[in-house]
Amino acid sequence: MSGKVLLIGPATDTRTTLAQRLCDALFDVCEQGFDYMGDLHLFDCVVVVVQRIGDIDVLGADFKNPGLPCLAVLDRGFDGSPSAVLGTLTRDVLPSPLLQTEFLARVRGLIRRHTAHRELDRRANLNRAIGFNDPAQGFVSQSPVHVVTSGAILPTFFKSNGFQNGNFRFVHQSLDQLRSKLTRQPISVVVLCYDKNSATLMTNLVLDLRAHPNSRYAAILCWCDCDSRTNAAQLLDMGADDLFDWDSKPDEILYRIDLHHQSQKINDALRQSNQLGLSAAITDPLTGLFNRRYAMGHLDDVCSMAQSKGSSVAALMIDIDHFKQFNDSHGHFVGDQVLVAVANTLQSTVRASDMVARIGGEEFVVILPDLKARDAQNLAQRLCDRVRKIPIDGTARGITISIGISLMDYGAPIFTYGTTERDLLIWADRALYQAKDNGRDQVSYYRA
Repeated sequence: MSGKVLLIGPATDTRTTLAQRLCDALFDVCEQGFDYMGDLHLFDCVVVVVQRIGDIDVLGADFKNPGLPCLAVLDRGFDGSPSAVLGTLTRDVLPSPLLQTEFLARVRGLIRRHTAHRELDRRANLNRAIGFNDPAQGFVSQSPVHVVTSGAILPTFFKSNGFQNGNFRFVHQSLDQLRSKLTRQPISVVVLCYDKNSATLMTNLVLDLRAHPNSRYAAILCWCDCDSRTNAAQLLDMGADDLFDWDSKPDEILYRIDLHHQSQKINDALRQSNQLGLSAAITDPLTGLFNRRYAMGHLDDVCSMAQSKGSSVAALMIDIDHFKQFNDSHGHFVGDQVLVAVANTLQSTVRASDMVARIGGEEFVVILPDLKARDAQNLAQRLCDRVRKIPIDGTARGITISIGISLMDYGAPIFTYGTTERDLLIWADRALYQAKDNGRDQVSYYRA
């Protein structure tokens, strides 16, 4: 990952070193002093080198934006605590001396979180613009934070007053207990207690957590002693999200846990949005059935499976009789009611393994795997019978459908392998036209 980074601070060796490290990592770096008044939105991340607590007040009002992806690097001799900067000026803070691996990992993490947040806002604005409501916020309970140690009890540090109240509930887990829990339920937040004696175990655990489906997207934080920080920082490149020392104050730790927990929620929302987008791309919005795009791919898969098994696939091409006249006489609103009612009837009549799709205005297709010709004809006749019984308010005229049937039997001794999956629909469509020519409200079977 690369991007544009604004590096602000006095022209010291620290700023020069950071600029070189960023350039070596292929970031586009712009160095400026505290008097910078340009547009911060031009940059993917802002890194501020802070020497004194008073440096914070020198920065302009734009730097106080809580959404700004800003990392504070505390220069040697900084006269304050990290918590004085964290959450007010910056989203993250890193004291000196710096570890190159940790510094670059934190910059990349900031950019990832900011990009995800910006994308979620964009999608939310788009959803509101097209009339989708924001999901209702339910009751929020304390989220469990699984503190993993090589010992048998929760460290006393997490039992102090600073951790007793708030949004999180700290639960001790041994390595075996955590792995057992992973088989039963998803995990959101994990804090690993890292020292030289547990280094190998914790390193392997990070890799396991990122590989397991119940913890793949969890927030993973590492709590380490100062002597182990250099080795623990390598976990950031293996999948851990953050790192803090044993002497960190409770408010800083809680801030970091909350930051990554919220980031996890944003990424969950993006994945859900992707899933909804995929569903919308393959679903007919009026009837809720699959659309033509999905039906074509599904047909290919079903026919491929049938060919490998030597079984059969049947297709029903269905058209609502005189639908245009019905629409013209009663209006499009009633016409939509008819489409939905027919779709629901088709869906409720077929088997769970069958696929129903709306492929045109009043045209539907049903793909039937592992079904013989006689069974397909019986099902089609049953569909016609059930559609005739659909009541539509305000109309005296009943609804009827015409159905064309085709069958591709890969197990037949004289099966012609030159045919394709699309031929199945062409045959069904020809049979449908035959049913219409014969007077509609009936079933016709294609015969080559």
